[in-house]
Amino acid sequence: MTEHGDGYDEERAAVGALFTEEGRRDPHGVLAALDLPTARFAVVERVLRDPAFVREGPHGEAPLWRMLARWLISLDGDRHRRLRQRFVGLFGPRTVERFREEITQRAKALLDVVGGDGHMDVVTDFARPLPFAVITGVMGVPESDRPVVEDLLLTIHRAFAHQNDPEALARGNDAAEELQRRFSDLLDARAREPADDLISALAADAPAGGED
Repeated sequence: MTEHGDGYDEERAAVGALFTEEGRRDPHGVLAALDLPTARFAVVERVLRDPAFVREGPHGEAPLWRMLARWLISLDGDRHRRLRQRFVGLFGPRTVERFREEITQRAKALLDVVGGDGHMDVVTDFARPLPFAVITGVMGVPESDRPVVEDLLLTIHRAFAHQNDPEALARGNDAAEELQRRFSDLLDARAREPADDLISALAADAPAGGED
């Protein structure tokens, strides 16, 4: 039997307190009353194993919610593990190292654009475009398609941020359908003519029946 120490029993008691009626009603008050410097193993173990923490299904059958329900972060159980397994090895140290120079050059190019101005908006000018360019490059999205993909993603983001706005949701649904259509077409194209990118790897290992 594994022995636990370093506050394990106290942490288990804290987790139990959070699942009482009072804990559900006022979790912050319960936590504030506990004499614990932090919550470690027991809390993580309970969260990972308790069915109460399984994600709920999508809000509805609209394209936006159907797409959200298929994101890896939205999946639980066997389907999550099966889909995650398809990415094992695709982002190992050797693979990541291949992109170091490209990332460096893209970062320098973005800084050069604003260098003459003497000021920049870190998010707009750097933090947003750099990861987008790197991710779409790794995936294999054609350069000509990236501005459209970026606009579609921003529209979807706004829809999630303004879920009580029917017009924002309608635009988000249209964007979700268009984004999925574009990537479906790209997967088909890579299945016919593979390239050295992530979409080609996924196309070569597509599940039977397209269930994922």
